[in-house]
Amino acid sequence: MSGIDFSIGNSPNDATADYEYSEANVLEVIREEREPSFEESQRIQNRNLSERVSKVEHGIYTYHTIDKVVRVKTLSNQIIQQKVDFWNERRVSSRNRALLGAVGAVVGLFFGFSATSPFGFVVGVCGLGYAAYESIHMTKASKEIDAWKQDPVKEIADQRLEAFKNGLVYIYRQDTGGHSRPQEYQKILSKNELQGLYNQYFHQFRDHLASAHDDKNKLALLSEAARYSPLASHIYRYALLPQEKIDQMEEIRMRYNNFLKAYNSVDDRIRVEINRVNESFKMPIEMIQKEKEELLKPVDARYAATKKELLNLKTAKLEGHPPTGVEIPDYHRQVEREFAERYKAAEETYISDKKEVLKSPNERIKELEAKKKEILSRIHSDRNAQLLPLFPYALALHQEAFKLYKGESFNLMHIHHDPETVFPSYSNRHGPMPRPSAPPMSPDEWQNYARYYDPQRGRH
Repeated sequence: MSGIDFSIGNSPNDATADYEYSEANVLEVIREEREPSFEESQRIQNRNLSERVSKVEHGIYTYHTIDKVVRVKTLSNQIIQQKVDFWNERRVSSRNRALLGAVGAVVGLFFGFSATSPFGFVVGVCGLGYAAYESIHMTKASKEIDAWKQDPVKEIADQRLEAFKNGLVYIYRQDTGGHSRPQEYQKILSKNELQGLYNQYFHQFRDHLASAHDDKNKLALLSEAARYSPLASHIYRYALLPQEKIDQMEEIRMRYNNFLKAYNSVDDRIRVEINRVNESFKMPIEMIQKEKEELLKPVDARYAATKKELLNLKTAKLEGHPPTGVEIPDYHRQVEREFAERYKAAEETYISDKKEVLKSPNERIKELEAKKKEILSRIHSDRNAQLLPLFPYALALHQEAFKLYKGESFNLMHIHHDPETVFPSYSNRHGPMPRPSAPPMSPDEWQNYARYYDPQRGRH
């Protein structure tokens, strides 16, 4: 901001007036050193905005303190009003100049066409360019006015309230996805608040695991545990968990990593199976599509020939003499009606012929899609069958981890490191891998499928 004069003069067109919003509005956002407790922060969120925000004017700046946590430094209302007035004047003047340019363009082009005057054309084109140029400035001025009229303090206060309502995982996903506006949530929440939201989420997640009964709910929670578990390092580090808390959970983290590797191993295997099935069905479907294109060529050719013939007949009739006693306009209307009906009949025949020739290949594609859907359904069932044995492991792990986090007595003896405890039928002592995925089709089924469609002879 060097070189900018922030002094306030007597005119709204002082040095600060043309300073753009993108460079000047919220100048600083920092956390206060003394933080309220999480419980106090929760109570503050129930107050009105005027009670949550305090402000102090100091020269050209205003310092806003939100919820005793965040201090926002902005330009003063007087400075902001100067900028709004400045851009409003520019918008009005640009609009007037754009109208003047448009009038000049109309006049110039009128004389250019009517009098075939090159000078008129030049004036008209220049007028259009000038009008477009000023319209761009008018649009920019409107955007600047809207930007300066925003209230960043209210937006940040609303954003903090949204964090308390939606919880830790929501704000984590918003921040990591780049969707947080106007600030990242982590920057406008205190450590006490982030850790309080983490504690709240940990408690809720543990309860959800404990209350899950149907397979669909268990699978959804397993997916959440693999991505956003309170034991995941990206979650507890985002919540600014104290290092001593992290160190205490070393044994828990090792077991969580075993769970994560087992979960990802199943998902990776299933993903490979799904890609293999999609690829195996891609070629026969594409070949049938090409067959359809070949089948349609003679049908399209007949339809094109029919339309050409009808056009020639229609042209000949229209150029001929009407019957005795029939006026030419009436005769032409009769010809138009006649050939409209003949065109419609030709189109209906074309549609019918296409439907007939495509009937067999469409049925074959439909059968292939049904077969593919059946196989993919079996793969997904296979995935679910492999993942569900992980649920008791995940439940016990999070229950004991929460006890440790709260400083209560816990027991990890029944949660072993070896993944063989999760997949008892898989004898493996070398790493956390689940049972291999059962193939979606037996070797005989794959062999029959390979003969299902012969590109040279079509379907067997």
